[in-house]
Amino acid sequence: MSDTDYIRFESMPDFMGKNVQHPTHQEKEYPNLYVEMLDKCNPTRFKEDSQHKFEVAYSIYRDLKEVGFRLDEELIGLRNRAIEELGLRFSPKRKYEYLQSFFDPDIYTEMDSCPAERVNKAKCHYDKMKACKDDLLALEALEAEASDFIKERQNEIDAEVEKRALERRKRQEEDEEDAKRMNKILLKVWIGLGILLVVTLIVSSL
Repeated sequence: MSDTDYIRFESMPDFMGKNVQHPTHQEKEYPNLYVEMLDKCNPTRFKEDSQHKFEVAYSIYRDLKEVGFRLDEELIGLRNRAIEELGLRFSPKRKYEYLQSFFDPDIYTEMDSCPAERVNKAKCHYDKMKACKDDLLALEALEAEASDFIKERQNEIDAEVEKRALERRKRQEEDEEDAKRMNKILLKVWIGLGILLVVTLIVSSL
């Protein structure tokens, strides 16, 4: 790479149009994996490392720009490559919070007639999750292991969301019908008042 390559990456904007800011400490929080990778895989971070690492970072950063802001297998593949070839670590916080929303035993103990077996499974997954809370890859392995459990809960969530959406639409339709009925009543009242006024004027003119 030439000096101009270094300069180009120093000033390369991220997907929000702002220059990539280097974190002041390792525990900096990021809104999502894409932003975290843009920061940590920026080739300017590896100028003082080996030529190989710089070129790997260059390649990953370039591919990140092509992949864009979406969480899919391609982005995960680039992240895994950064872990293996650049020795980078990525925050497990988002994955931990995601799994917690499925494994928290309180969710199931508060359900009506939730089978004890399901509560126990939740507790087991929850304990495993806490044990590897700082290990992103271990959390992802746990996610794969508990995929059926997560899918079952996700289906319940989706059904509940759909139920609430239907209830909202039903209330909205009922409100619209009430409004229509009220408008008809008001229209009849105004027509009646108008007729009464006309009759009163006719009578008073006799």
